[in-house]
Amino acid sequence: MDSYLERFERYAKIQKWDISTWAIALSALLSGKALDVYARMNSNDAIDYAKVKAALLKRYNLTEDGFRLKFRTSRPEPDENPGQFITRLGSYVDRWIARVIRRVHVGVGKDWPITDLSFKFFFF
Repeated sequence: MDSYLERFERYAKIQKWDISTWAIALSALLSGKALDVYARMNSNDAIDYAKVKAALLKRYNLTEDGFRLKFRTSRPEPDENPGQFITRLGSYVDRWIARVIRRVHVGVGKDWPITDLSFKFFFF
């Protein structure tokens, strides 16, 4: 779902869609569990792309805690070579840290020096 939303956002930007139309456009493409999440949202939230995206990410556990857990519990797949496994782990870490930084940045304001975060904070 994370990759799907990323692709949708890229396409919407390239097409120069107004962000106010993104939630409705996305809803037409959803199916299965994702469509259920959308259908259960109230009418005001269902037209707000940020709220739709947040609800979908939460449903698929693509949150800060979800990516932390994926990173810490991942094991190589049977058909995965070491390079692929490392790339997958790196992807989990990148998405985990991005969500931590977004949360911290929103929580304390735009002028907070993100570089002051200890790298160990993310892993322990």
